[in-house]
Amino acid sequence: MQHRAWCCEMEKLRFLDMQGQSYTISVDVPSIEVFKANQDKKMRQINESIQEYSSRCRQNIRDGFQKCLEKLRSTKFSNDQDV
Repeated sequence: MQHRAWCCEMEKLRFLDMQGQSYTISVDVPSIEVFKANQDKKMRQINESIQEYSSRCRQNIRDGFQKCLEKLRSTKFSNDQDV
């Protein structure tokens, strides 16, 4: 279940951040340089988050395969002893 939660969290990540930036006549619009700097920072944060979630998911998959292989080995071993 944790694997699915991590995938759902990754899905929520967005590279382009427009939240909290409602530009109206009364609000100062940031310069393109400020916008770009903010987006660059956001992209770095998203990339780091994706790398972390991806690492966790890969480890979770490896652990699952390991458990399956151990179960198969123990079943095969117990079947071989029964013969």
